[in-house]
Amino acid sequence: MWVLFLFSGSVSAQKSQQIDIQLDQWHANRALLQLPDDYQSGSKRYPLIVFLHWKSRSGTDLSKLAYDGIPYWINNGVRFQAVNPVDAKLYKFIVVCPQALEWGL
Repeated sequence: MWVLFLFSGSVSAQKSQQIDIQLDQWHANRALLQLPDDYQSGSKRYPLIVFLHWKSRSGTDLSKLAYDGIPYWINNGVRFQAVNPVDAKLYKFIVVCPQALEWGL
């Protein structure tokens, strides 16, 4: 299964924001999104991190994601970026943390 995320418009430099991801015409899912501080739509490419939570974090309350993992660090002010030791360049990441509505068997 492939999921396509489309981002557009201007976004302020904040810890994270809540977004809706339209799954089909009847279903949408909530997610946390963090964009690099220098993000401008269409001007630069960024690597993407998709954080998938575990069973106890499913539902409709996005605050449940903030207790551990990447969402925890984002809510505590961490910006996801790293210096590549090979080319010594700083890479900033787009981070998406979708929340599953329910957990399958």
